[in-house]
Amino acid sequence: MSEPLVIRRPRLRLALNTLANASAQVVSFIVTLVTLPLLLRAYGAGTYGLFVLATSVVGVVMMFDFGLGVTTTRQIAAAAAIDDERGLAHTLSASISLHMLIGITATLVLALIAAFAGRFFHVTPVQAALLKLMLIWQAAQQLLTWPAKPGNYVLAGHQRYGTIALFSVISAVLSAAAIIFVLVTRRGPLVLTMLNCAIIVVCTGVMFIIALVSLPPSVRRLLRPQLGSAARTLISLGLPLYIVQMAAFLMRQQANRLIIGIVMGAATVGLFEAAAKLASSISQINDLSYSALLPYVTRLYAREEHEQLASTFVTGSRYLSLMLIPGIFVTVLFAPQLIRLWCGPGFELSGTTARLLLASQLFWPITMVGDTIIIGQGQIKRWAPVALCAGIANVVLALILIHPLGIVGVALATLAVDLTEIPLHLRLTLKLARVPLRDWARRAALPNLPALMLTLVLWLAAGSARLIPHTLIGLVAFMFLVLLIAWLLSAALFLRKDIWRFAKRLRSH
Repeated sequence: MSEPLVIRRPRLRLALNTLANASAQVVSFIVTLVTLPLLLRAYGAGTYGLFVLATSVVGVVMMFDFGLGVTTTRQIAAAAAIDDERGLAHTLSASISLHMLIGITATLVLALIAAFAGRFFHVTPVQAALLKLMLIWQAAQQLLTWPAKPGNYVLAGHQRYGTIALFSVISAVLSAAAIIFVLVTRRGPLVLTMLNCAIIVVCTGVMFIIALVSLPPSVRRLLRPQLGSAARTLISLGLPLYIVQMAAFLMRQQANRLIIGIVMGAATVGLFEAAAKLASSISQINDLSYSALLPYVTRLYAREEHEQLASTFVTGSRYLSLMLIPGIFVTVLFAPQLIRLWCGPGFELSGTTARLLLASQLFWPITMVGDTIIIGQGQIKRWAPVALCAGIANVVLALILIHPLGIVGVALATLAVDLTEIPLHLRLTLKLARVPLRDWARRAALPNLPALMLTLVLWLAAGSARLIPHTLIGLVAFMFLVLLIAWLLSAALFLRKDIWRFAKRLRSH
């Protein structure tokens, strides 16, 4: 019996949204792949590390979000599911008002950090002066971009991920153009910071305007500044998520960069960045490849479609893991050669560090759909304490291991904590989704084994036969060939019928 049309269309839209998000991040990854070694060679590890350090400091004030981003998306999706225009307008009004206050606070905090940059970090007086100027420009950007951020959440709540993906591509291309400009004109990192700030302000502002125009006139007429009950609802729902985001910050490369900058200096941050940039690019592809699921899962939960929710968790975990895990594993295997050809000599430790950081992400695609289950059901409070403990453990372990092992110790800390956190995360999401462990393992986890085994065999065979290319373009092409073979194997064994059904539905719409 064929599925009802009401189910087909959301699934088709969900698949297209997921592909749009992932495609945008692939473009961003390619831009990073091309531009990072150019900046390293032009600026040197020390100056480029200072630029990275300034960006990482900005990551601290991004935590002032207080969970409002995901919570706004969730509330807008829930209001749209039941055609509650008044609730949508109140949610958006409260979100804009709260983000304006956050923007003012973020600007003041960054200005304060800029004033004392030379005392916070292990930098020379000249480096401190440059870092201060970059942070001041970043502070000015916060004042302009925070009030416009809710536009992104409106588009996400209405599942307009094609628009979001388009602006992600535009931003990546403009950033690449800015890098080319500073390299050709031999400008320093301050000019690059100014250009990047301008790009972010313009893209965020245009997305905000598009989001407002996309709303019905009746909703726009109800928009007005407010910090009432809708704001309190957003804050109460967002605070547990904020704890999880704080934990994620402590677990991600932003915190690692700050630790290295405080303990070892800007030059070492530059060495770490070669590994961290590769790992964070893969992480962004992972995160955005499933982010389109949140509004869909929220709608299912609001309509009490529990069987469909369980099916979405299992099938989503299956599709995303088969798509992402082979790519992560291929990058883990070839990371040292890739870093060496990408960044040049002197980055041997970066290759080992990249392997550890990438390995920490290897198993997340199997379970990360569970984030949408936790958030979509409003159960983030149950995960927040565990996530916070994991983040604190990462910082403590990194501070312990950085002295004997350097940047490798920092990456090793992240890997150890991630491997401890994943089983706990899986246990909670299986319970919320009402899915037995055996069913999830059989349908989502075990199908990854053939592709992983084939990838390992191909890597070992290529190394033994000395077939691994010695140029960057050749190595990337060879990695993609290995990945393509792994994908084809997975598709032939597990996804053949699903691909046929999806193509048939795509033609019908």
